[in-house]
Amino acid sequence: MPAVRVEVWLEVIPQLIARIDHHSPHVQRLLNKLLARAAAAHPQALIYPLAVTSNTASEARRVAAHVIIR
Repeated sequence: MPAVRVEVWLEVIPQLIARIDHHSPHVQRLLNKLLARAAAAHPQALIYPLAVTSNTASEARRVAAHVIIR
């Protein structure tokens, strides 16, 4: 992942967040790392999508969003 500039991922943030509760723990870890990296460089790009996700009815998605927010 570090070989790809974080700005490349900004356009697909909603699609990445849509998969933060993926069934594979490995995929979840990779998504968390990528989203955390994007949030460190461009926090404004993740605030709204993560806020919406953290208020969802799905507990798995809510927990995954809170992990990234922290």
